[in-house]
Amino acid sequence: MRLNLSNNASTVLQSDISSNDTIITVDNTETLPEVPFPLTLNMTEEIVYVTKVDGNKLTVERGQEGTESKAYPSGTECWVNFTAGAYKGLDKGLTDVKEEVTSHKADIATENELGHVRVDGDSIFITDDGVIRSKGTKIIEESFTVTVGQDGDYQTLNEALQDLSKYRPLYSEDTIKVTIILLNDYEMREQVIVERINLSWIEITSEQAEVNVVREDMVKETQLPDGTLIYPVFCARDNGHLPIVNCLFYVDETGEENSVKGIVCLNNSKAIIKDKAGIKNAYDNIYAHSESNIEAYGCVATFAKKRGIYSLRSSSINAINADASNAGSHGIHATHSSSINASNADASNAGSYGIYANQSSSIEFWGGDASGAKTTGIRANQNSTINATNALAKLGEEDSPNDIYVAIGSTVVIYGTTEGGTSQAMNKVTSSGIIFG
Repeated sequence: MRLNLSNNASTVLQSDISSNDTIITVDNTETLPEVPFPLTLNMTEEIVYVTKVDGNKLTVERGQEGTESKAYPSGTECWVNFTAGAYKGLDKGLTDVKEEVTSHKADIATENELGHVRVDGDSIFITDDGVIRSKGTKIIEESFTVTVGQDGDYQTLNEALQDLSKYRPLYSEDTIKVTIILLNDYEMREQVIVERINLSWIEITSEQAEVNVVREDMVKETQLPDGTLIYPVFCARDNGHLPIVNCLFYVDETGEENSVKGIVCLNNSKAIIKDKAGIKNAYDNIYAHSESNIEAYGCVATFAKKRGIYSLRSSSINAINADASNAGSHGIHATHSSSINASNADASNAGSYGIYANQSSSIEFWGGDASGAKTTGIRANQNSTINATNALAKLGEEDSPNDIYVAIGSTVVIYGTTEGGTSQAMNKVTSSGIIFG
């Protein structure tokens, strides 16, 4: 039993009691504690436990803690002392609390239940008023700019991104963003790989017209879903989102081509490339793979070693007004159930195909230029569709059946002022498909 105590508490018997009485009358109860409490009769003789107080009548348990129940006359002093029983009750209470706390140590807290929480002092802290806050997350309440270069705020782009990723913008009616300016002396000797996080509130710009990418330093590999290894300059993967690209990069000729791709999105990832921004001279300049999306209105993707703009495995790219000219193989290529909106885009002078839709893919190429290709200007293959209304597709000066080509149940639309010969008569269904015009 846990017994209550109070300082300097005492009273006296108001009437005689026998050794068997369990209700005693005292002269006052004002200083007595709440029940239950110990009461020592005649200073040191008998300890009783008071279990009820009714006015001046006390209900007691006689002869406690090894003392003997006796008769006492009226006027006997009764004191509330700190007895051995009171100490044992206190000790047991502390033990019970300790056991209760210990029992919860293994109960890890969840969203809906209280429990043990492990505090990492490097990432969070507890304020003086008991609020847990994160050290790692800093709220941005207004836009600001940082620089990267020899005399910049950061020496490398990755250093800037690693630091800025500790922030997050506050929701606002006005756009809040962080702008990274690549200084005139900056040369890209690093790769930016963004995995599972969204950095689209950061925008990369440059003082230079073109930022040189040192190809021989692009050595960090990234694995595609099919196991193929690539070496991207920029890559978002596994639901990642790249910083907005608002400047132009040029991959130089140092080292080997070695499948150095430009701006890459893999596995449901995203990127935004601004008008007149992008990348030149990579193996594939702009590349979306496995349900990814790239917003690249007016982008620059010229002089690719293989493909200027490439979408595959159920991915999509908005490349309206884009420039993907002078590609080594394909100017603009969509395959494996992918789509590209390349209206008014330039895919001219391709080493093989200007526009190529393959394996149930679609390309919107209204008003685009696919002229000057070496093999085929516009080709739809394996149940694919291309809208080439008002497009240019001639390989040379004269019309050729390779200018606009359908194969294996595909469709090409060439109404309006489309220029180029066709692989079959228009508006006629064959096993290759149909060309509407």
